[in-house]
Amino acid sequence: MISFFVAGQPSTKGSVRAFVRGGRAIITNDAGEKAKCWAAKVSDAAFEAMGRAPLFDGPVVVNIQFHLPRPKSHCLRGQLRATAPIFVPTKPDGDKLLRCAWDALTGVVFVDDSRIVEWSGSKVYADDGRTGAAFEISAAEVAARKAARTRP
Repeated sequence: MISFFVAGQPSTKGSVRAFVRGGRAIITNDAGEKAKCWAAKVSDAAFEAMGRAPLFDGPVVVNIQFHLPRPKSHCLRGQLRATAPIFVPTKPDGDKLLRCAWDALTGVVFVDDSRIVEWSGSKVYADDGRTGAAFEISAAEVAARKAARTRP
């Protein structure tokens, strides 16, 4: 299993749109430079975490917890309000965050993101101010064996 944290502002993969103009197909992606920058950070951190370990070429389990900035309205006089939520119920979309991260891990941690057979994730507010994402990736067989040992 590998685990690592990537500091920064998590970005989404964006949406791809296709349309026809003047008989030609036009394809656009609204991800932009922020997505490229975030993906590069994820790839670099994953590469460092992998060390000399070979790429996962079998089924993998991926868990990613995204730490997003907390709005100022959640605080009162420098203190977090008691009613401030833990989870982020607004944009960015979780699936788009995952897609960007998975694509950044492809070719670094696993051969292809089609190898991901189990995944989980969450969007939480970064109470300590450290925005970014915490990654845990393991071979699916290892995760299944570990879960079997903890069953009653």
